[in-house]
Amino acid sequence: MVLHCCFTGVTFHSLKLAAIPYFSQTLTFRLTPYYSRPLLPLVVRSLSASAVQTTGTAAVTDEHQVVKPQWKAAIDFKWIRDNKESVAVNIKNRNSTANLELVLQLYEKLLNVQKEVEKLRAERNAVANKMKGKLEPSERQKLIEEGKNLKEELVTLEEDLLKLTDELQQEAQSVPNMTHPDVPLGGEDSSTVRKMVGKPAEFSFAVKDHVQLGKDLDLFDFDAAAEVSGSKFYYLKNEAVILEMGLVNWAVSEAMKRGFTPLTTPEIVRSSVVEKCGFQPRGTNTQVYSIENSDQCLIGTAEIPVGGIHMDSILSESSLPLKYVAFSHCFRTEAGAAGAATRVEQEYDPFLQAAIERASLRLRESHSPDPLLIDPYVGCLLPSDSLEDMDQQLHPYCLATRFIDDKLLETMQSTDGLKQVVLLTDGLDTRPYRLNWPTSTLVFDICPEKVFRGAVQKLQDAGAKIPRGCMSIHVPSESFDIENILRTKGFSGTRPSIWAFQGLPVVNLASFKDILSIVSNLAMKGCLFLGELPVWLAETKVGDQSATKKWLDNLFMSYGFRVKMIEYDEVARGLSKDYAKRASGVGTSILFVAEHLLFSDDQMETWRTEFQRIEEEGDEEGFEEL
Repeated sequence: MVLHCCFTGVTFHSLKLAAIPYFSQTLTFRLTPYYSRPLLPLVVRSLSASAVQTTGTAAVTDEHQVVKPQWKAAIDFKWIRDNKESVAVNIKNRNSTANLELVLQLYEKLLNVQKEVEKLRAERNAVANKMKGKLEPSERQKLIEEGKNLKEELVTLEEDLLKLTDELQQEAQSVPNMTHPDVPLGGEDSSTVRKMVGKPAEFSFAVKDHVQLGKDLDLFDFDAAAEVSGSKFYYLKNEAVILEMGLVNWAVSEAMKRGFTPLTTPEIVRSSVVEKCGFQPRGTNTQVYSIENSDQCLIGTAEIPVGGIHMDSILSESSLPLKYVAFSHCFRTEAGAAGAATRVEQEYDPFLQAAIERASLRLRESHSPDPLLIDPYVGCLLPSDSLEDMDQQLHPYCLATRFIDDKLLETMQSTDGLKQVVLLTDGLDTRPYRLNWPTSTLVFDICPEKVFRGAVQKLQDAGAKIPRGCMSIHVPSESFDIENILRTKGFSGTRPSIWAFQGLPVVNLASFKDILSIVSNLAMKGCLFLGELPVWLAETKVGDQSATKKWLDNLFMSYGFRVKMIEYDEVARGLSKDYAKRASGVGTSILFVAEHLLFSDDQMETWRTEFQRIEEEGDEEGFEEL
């Protein structure tokens, strides 16, 4: 049944989750404004479990308990390659700008690199097995050299594989889903009538449309809304308000009679949830409103937050079906709307201002007579007059920056093989470019997306480059699951790493605890975590050093770290600098170095797997080694 009396841009969704491995149909009741688009009666949409790919083993627990497997959007590259012609026709029919040839080229290149990586790994393992037996010193040395060469080749190929994987995923996301063969090509004029129920009413007088009827009956006001909000908005008035509420109440009541649980949903969701529902919130042609400087979006349909309730979950069969009916506002830009805004702006960003201030301090220090550090690129990130009227006293931020720089390089230079650095910064940090990283260093830069994108463009325009043989990988700090993103981008919890926290925006202590949890889960035992904390995070009186140290000890130890608070004047003395405690910035931050005392999740998983193998094979010698 088509509802002709529809005055709002809200949606009803009833979602029925059937037993694994598939979802059954989603029934969508949508009430939309009757402008230039026909009302849609009932849209039936099927959800496929193939859109979700999990890794690892997930066990089904009690009735409503779930296990959270890792999630990754599944794209069947082999199918795309094998059905190249059909995919190309579909891209053309849907007026998509996807580059199919590039996707296929990247996929073939990826397969070739994967084969090379597997080949080298097999050769490395063969060399390792040979070294287990008794060998002559000369033979052993020969195998050591061979293993070292294989390891270096493998590091380079694995870096190439990582870059290819990311590039392929990014390009393939623009390839549209295959359209059903029965769907007609063209616009609204090409639509076909599948079934006509009843006959259109005939009247003996001139028929008014709903807009004219609404104006005549004083039910809504387009003119005032256009002044307040722009075109295509309206005010509901008088009986129209009661009618809308009545329709909402009736629809929800009818669904409840059929066993559906009613929901009103959040109207802001994380971008990752939108992506998991099949949208690309940051794409160029998106109809999603994204919130500036955050990893959040306004929902375009209640389906998105409802779909997120059980995302990444495996439900026991006995708890199914789960049936929901949801009511929400819908925020989306209309396709082809001229001048439609696509972002919610934030006029003033205090975190960005703080990042600019830190960059200005590096610029000033770089131009001092005896600089602690030289940042050759920071000038391109700041206005040309940034050096004017700046305080000439040594700022604690510059001391901390030099201390962190030295610790990072010292640790990386003493690390063999693939090296991992994780920077948690404000987006204007130039360490990936200005520090002389040793070969085979992966620098993961976790920082705000918008600030980073603007900075990268300016740095590239200024000729800044990552050191040869190294790689910098950006991870948006707004991301919902930073830990998982780091893993997918190549971070290994079975290799040494060092983590530096300086400038990353944190709004409260809970935010920093989330960061501590991520580092604790990913970093190997013995890895260092160092940086600067805002002093206002400490739950102590300002200036009470003893209480602050105790608070810091308790905070870090609760996540498996032994921490030391570093005095700024101690750093200054080590660098033969005169440090005045009356200088600006003193007392605003806590400088720390922490050592991780726990094994990483990846280490524990490796040992668990090896222990299981030894147990199954009865390998007593292996058990002793483990």
